[in-house]
Amino acid sequence: MLQAKDEEEKLVSLVQMSRKQVEKWRKQKFFCPICNQTVQLKSGRIRIPHFAHRSDQACFFKEAKESEEHLSLKTALAEWCLRDALDHQLEAYLPLLKQRADILIDRFAVEIQCSKLSIEEMGRRTASYIKNGYQPIWICGEKTWNSGKNSSALRKFCAYSESLGFYLWTADWREKKLYLRYHLESASANKLHYASKCWRFGEGRLDELFNKITKKNLFHFRKYDSRQEMMQTYQELYRKLRGRAPDILAIQSLYYQNGSHLLGLHYWFYYPINQLILFGKSIFLFKYHFWKWLTLNNRKTVTEAEIFDFCRSCIQREKLDQLFPLIPFSSLVQWQTHYLIEGLIVCHILIIEGEQRSFYIAIDPIDCVKPHSVIQFNDTKNITEVVITGTPLKI
Repeated sequence: MLQAKDEEEKLVSLVQMSRKQVEKWRKQKFFCPICNQTVQLKSGRIRIPHFAHRSDQACFFKEAKESEEHLSLKTALAEWCLRDALDHQLEAYLPLLKQRADILIDRFAVEIQCSKLSIEEMGRRTASYIKNGYQPIWICGEKTWNSGKNSSALRKFCAYSESLGFYLWTADWREKKLYLRYHLESASANKLHYASKCWRFGEGRLDELFNKITKKNLFHFRKYDSRQEMMQTYQELYRKLRGRAPDILAIQSLYYQNGSHLLGLHYWFYYPINQLILFGKSIFLFKYHFWKWLTLNNRKTVTEAEIFDFCRSCIQREKLDQLFPLIPFSSLVQWQTHYLIEGLIVCHILIIEGEQRSFYIAIDPIDCVKPHSVIQFNDTKNITEVVITGTPLKI
């Protein structure tokens, strides 16, 4: 903690306090602002000065040992607010929510996450903030962000806007920089792609950054070689099947019951662009159900509204929205519908007809799941060589 009460019930903050000034308080008594138990003032040579409960104390908000990174980032953001005379509360306890935000700036509840946090706990805290009129801002530390290597672990910190797509905040306490990572996309081999915008600590006002930046159109386009991406996805699937990965074998069994094989499908099944970030390993399960739905009653056309309803039912059934506590359910459905249609058009399965968002099914769906020994990627010669992605993208 960076704040505690003194014997006169006054709140004492260690922010912008030199070690020499802190040393003068060593013999004073301090108390936790929440549980009123005595806390220790610690001022060692390595970690920055802070207050801490004793190990034998029980406090509702007694944290595990706060890392130097967490304490440093809280201090830096508080100093940032002070520099701009920005009304804020450090380590703000919200009694109605029984939660404590690292920093409260107006209605922005800023949480700095430098350690592991379960999706259940993160979802509970996020839902509580939103229900009570606060906008949670989660900032990932270096271990949580991990250079964007594990996209599945990062999904719970992602927010979404039509201008930025999937995005999240990260901070580098050593470089003293705040980052916005936006246009997050997963391509083949579960690689995470993203654009970045950076501010040095103290550059601009925090309330304006959180309030305005997500409404701007920060265009950032990436080019994917469609055939190369599909080939990499196919090769990764082949390796998992040879390695008898349990999750893939379960999906293969489902395809096999319908007379098909995961390695002998239409090339759309291996088209990964803008799909994996939502579905992860279950993408082939989703595509199985979608293809089965598409072949019902030998339909010749399908509408955007019908695809939207299918995506909504699937996301709801699989509870995928629970993996993204910061994103409204309707936004996830809209996003998935958009990029599902985009992929179907790129792979020449759907052709736009008319102005009513109706699509003609250009292939025989039954033929596309007949088993083949090896997929013929030569069949993809008519596919768009390069796909340019980046929100916003119009079909």
